[in-house]
Amino acid sequence: MTRRANGAYDRESHTCKLDKGLDEAASKGWTVASMKDDWNHIFPAEK
Repeated sequence: MTRRANGAYDRESHTCKLDKGLDEAASKGWTVASMKDDWNHIFPAEK
């Protein structure tokens, strides 16, 4: 994962590291979604 300008949780964040959570998600086969990158795919705009 990459660090987001808004300080999102990830491995490189200086304040909100999520190493254990990301490792556990991978080991349990969980899907990790990005609010920034995946929001419109998960919640497409209604027409």
